[in-house]
Amino acid sequence: TETSSHTVNGNERVKTAIREGMNPANLPVSLSDQLYRQSKVEEENRRLKKKSKIDGG
Repeated sequence: TETSSHTVNGNERVKTAIREGMNPANLPVSLSDQLYRQSKVEEENRRLKKKSKIDGG
């Protein structure tokens, strides 16, 4: 039916979004996923801060 196919497509979009790290805040994510993403963000921020210090920022 139209509804079930829409659900499947929606789920696929959700999976793709999560894989690409563009997870909307209202999507349920497992805690480990949240922690993983948070650590990645913090890691990236630290890297950027170090880089800007080296560049004289």
